[in-house]
Amino acid sequence: MTKQITKDQLFELMEENGAHKIDEWSTKHDCHLETWILPFEDKFWKVSIEFSYNDGIIDDKFNMQEAESYTETITKWRVKKSEIQPTSCKPKRKINL
Repeated sequence: MTKQITKDQLFELMEENGAHKIDEWSTKHDCHLETWILPFEDKFWKVSIEFSYNDGIIDDKFNMQEAESYTETITKWRVKKSEIQPTSCKPKRKINL
């Protein structure tokens, strides 16, 4: 489902409790795009907003898409601390000068 909102509505929703910026990246030399999750009408909505460093928010109307949260599990690996052996810096053979 999608909904369209105005710039004024966008500002109000961005200030509400529960609004989250979830991503941001550069698009041009003076612009960047932000993706937000906004609470609206008892649902959560995803909206992308393009900002210009010189002119602020570029568009006057925004399309929001209904969004839902999900849980993602990330597994990382490391060496167990009990298995890490100290290394010696001593040379293996004697060097005669």
